[in-house]
Amino acid sequence: MSNRYALLLGMQLILLSARAYAGNTTYIYTDPLGTPLAEADSTGNMVLAQEYSPTGAVLVGSSTLETGFTGHVFDPNSNLIYMQARYYDPDTGIFLSTDAKIRRPGDFKSFSRYSYADANPISNLDPDGNSTFCGAYACDVFSSGFNQVTSKGQARYLASRFFNHYYYNGPKDGGAKTTLPKATKKALVKIIMSPIGGRLVSSMASNNERIDLVYMDAKDAFGTFGNEIWYTPSVGDYLYTHAESLFPGDGADSTSLDILLMHEFGHSDAGHRAFGFEEFEGDKLNIREEMRAVKSFENPYRKFKGVPIRCTYFVENDLCK
Repeated sequence: MSNRYALLLGMQLILLSARAYAGNTTYIYTDPLGTPLAEADSTGNMVLAQEYSPTGAVLVGSSTLETGFTGHVFDPNSNLIYMQARYYDPDTGIFLSTDAKIRRPGDFKSFSRYSYADANPISNLDPDGNSTFCGAYACDVFSSGFNQVTSKGQARYLASRFFNHYYYNGPKDGGAKTTLPKATKKALVKIIMSPIGGRLVSSMASNNERIDLVYMDAKDAFGTFGNEIWYTPSVGDYLYTHAESLFPGDGADSTSLDILLMHEFGHSDAGHRAFGFEEFEGDKLNIREEMRAVKSFENPYRKFKGVPIRCTYFVENDLCK
């Protein structure tokens, strides 16, 4: 098995797989859009360099990698690039089939059904063949009047883009930064694909914000401090350790990780900014703050999911009177 490492100059992560001789190590250098530009051996010596046209056609060099323009799979036999939903021709700069996505209202560039990256391949990219990303975020998420993500590919990208993840090792070691656990990323994708989640991430993009998720023990989970949220992906453990504080109608019987996280987003600085909320003065017991998080974030999200709304927080039925 050979080792290949992608050294990214930008943000996009590309997955590399190739057949090579055992013991070989190769370093791949990419541009900010994820296109591999050069390869180096284990000692750092450059063994290959490539140049591309603005639309992705290889002008100089030929790689042994299956990965090509913007990190997508390149087929040398057809000279086409597979972008998951469609095939793309780098010589002409267009897709071979039409886009199935709904056009963005008021954006004339999105009405070309064969166009790649809104006809701006130098700055934009298309992670899944369906949706243009304008540099750091999805154009059709943050166009005027459009705040809902409709593609799981978009949502997964945005989850990695706007949410950091840490694992708490205790007071001595603090938190170690990790990738998003599978269950956590799945929950974030669901949230981002909701109207409220889209609005939250849109605001975070505008304000250059990130939310830090810290994986804690269940007994300490689900607390928010600014844009830092303590949580656990094990909802069952959390409910078990907090069984004595649960009330009829508090939604515990229909809750899930995405619902619990959405509630906490309602307490975050990013959540407050997204909806223009101000801090409640004199709210020492957080009564009004908790009510607002449920009414403005958790319950609208529950309605979107089609699960029962939460009617209880401090005392039975205090939210649904």
